[in-house]
Amino acid sequence: MRKYLIVVSSFLIMATLGGLYAWSIFVPPLKEQIGVSTGFTQIIFGLIIGILPVAMVFGGRLLESKGPMYSGIISGILFGAGYIMAGKSGARPLFLITGIGLMSGIGTGFGYIAALSSPVKWFPQKRGLITGIATSGFGAGAIFLSFIVRELLKTGMPVSRIFMIIGITYGLIIITASLFLNDPKDTVKSTKSAEWNLDFLKDTKFWALFWGMFSGAFAGLVIIGNLKPLALYFGIDSTSAILAISSLSMGNTAGRILWGYIADRIGIQKSIRLSLIIIAILIPIYAFVKSGLLFVILSLFIGLAFGANFVLYATGASIFFGIERIGEIYPFVSFAYGIAGLTGPPAGGYAYDITGSYIYSLIISSLVAFVGSIAAIHLIKQHLTHRLPESVKEVL
Repeated sequence: MRKYLIVVSSFLIMATLGGLYAWSIFVPPLKEQIGVSTGFTQIIFGLIIGILPVAMVFGGRLLESKGPMYSGIISGILFGAGYIMAGKSGARPLFLITGIGLMSGIGTGFGYIAALSSPVKWFPQKRGLITGIATSGFGAGAIFLSFIVRELLKTGMPVSRIFMIIGITYGLIIITASLFLNDPKDTVKSTKSAEWNLDFLKDTKFWALFWGMFSGAFAGLVIIGNLKPLALYFGIDSTSAILAISSLSMGNTAGRILWGYIADRIGIQKSIRLSLIIIAILIPIYAFVKSGLLFVILSLFIGLAFGANFVLYATGASIFFGIERIGEIYPFVSFAYGIAGLTGPPAGGYAYDITGSYIYSLIISSLVAFVGSIAAIHLIKQHLTHRLPESVKEVL
């Protein structure tokens, strides 16, 4: 039963950390109660996304030498303390940046890699599905937190008090769940924690995963970052636009499990190609949808395709480089997501500012995903499979 408890614990950690995608719900109360600008609130969110992969690198090194429990506990302490600091200060700007942007961002990175790596090592034959189940919590976290915060705001509770509640509650959940994380007894621990072994940066397998993740994340984040104004531009009513945001989030959550199952059935190579082609085809359809219901349904399917980014590349890292190195290598792969986050949404927004049309945003998003599918699969097929052992070729 221990390995199933680890999966549940990983899901809980992911669900608490995944609340970061509900950040937009804090924007109106922060503007009204604290007087900060919209741009400032997005700096906080951007800092969390930007620092996450960096923190994952150091969290991965720690768990490879000491085990996932230590990374998880540090995650809970930093995440909880960051929100408590922001709340205790009355949500003053400096403490919002330091506490939520910096401290909780680092805590998120440490916790994410701990919750990702541990269950995969216990289920080596179902690594795609298990990765999907664990990371689905990260997708669902925004749904849970947005509901909780919405209800608390209805009571008139100040946003600083809500930060305090999140810090205490979520911090304790992460720490408690981390106590159950551990690796199988036969897992090899690194004895060279002081050294940086970056040999994989010279390996085309790494860059295949990196480029695939960047292109898929870029395409999806262009839509996620601009979905409501995009919907209104194409004549979709405001209610349907808001429903589309929730629909895409639910698709993102379910997609992580779905793509984990698909990867186990058809192999990682076909799964990467399929996910990128699907999102490349679906995104331009927004321009032709005039019904609010169809817009919501389309967003659901795009969310399903986007969810592949958080499963396939972690699974691919474990296949190409071995399960024992996932905590070391996957954080570097995830830098692709951070770069996509910094470039995708602004690219979509500036394309609209320059042209006055969201058509060009859709075209850019779709083209990046399509080119990414060609580039990533070319790297895998032309430079990798003939060099890999037969046991690895079977799961490609």
